[in-house]
Amino acid sequence: GDGLMKEEWKPIKESCGRYIVSNKGRVASSYNQGKCSKDRDGDVPEGFYLLKQKRENTGYCRVSLFIDGKRHMRSVHRLVMEAFVGPSPKEINHINENKQDNRVTNLEYSTTKANHIHSIARSIERVYVDSGKVAAIYSSLIAAKEDGYNLSNINAVLAGDADIYRGYFWRYHDEFR
Repeated sequence: GDGLMKEEWKPIKESCGRYIVSNKGRVASSYNQGKCSKDRDGDVPEGFYLLKQKRENTGYCRVSLFIDGKRHMRSVHRLVMEAFVGPSPKEINHINENKQDNRVTNLEYSTTKANHIHSIARSIERVYVDSGKVAAIYSSLIAAKEDGYNLSNINAVLAGDADIYRGYFWRYHDEFR
């Protein structure tokens, strides 16, 4: 399998060499800020420190990057794809459906349609941001659309590309079972 995959590192484009990302889904920083775990191992280039990854309640992993003095939360899967495959506006599929597995071999750009077919029948929850309580459960994206919500905006939250839509957090219903 992938245990033998040699870890390769590439720069994160807009970061002027300050951050690098690997084909195994790890992100490292060339300066030892608070967010860096002091972790390094033989596969991390000299002078770089692994960044802690934050697991969102969507299940996706994100990292906090400082670029031009501003903090940017970036999805690890998108950083990996941009570095190793090239940027694309398309959604990214985790082939084995494990959102923490951000190895480049587990990621693919999907046509939005394919990703929706993948997820169209799954129930989703509309969640109050402040309390975390579930405001509504929809049997499918279509049901949420019928309730007047915009599918691409919901999908942006489900995909980890947006944090909230219309004041709610959105997630797949089966994620916490």
